[in-house]
Amino acid sequence: MTEPGFISEADAATWLGMSKRQLADLRRKGQGPAWMPSGRFARYHPNDLKAFAARRRQVAGSAR
Repeated sequence: MTEPGFISEADAATWLGMSKRQLADLRRKGQGPAWMPSGRFARYHPNDLKAFAARRRQVAGSAR
């Protein structure tokens, strides 16, 4: 059963503007947003996706 407020990997990838494969690769490398296992699936909380997106913007902005 999925915890309330958590979304699927597919929805999280869409929200972040990347493919499920890219998101899974980041998760395996320990570089993606925080996630929670739910059976054999990864679930993401929207607040964690927002924090991850903000960190990525900061890193991209500091490279200039």
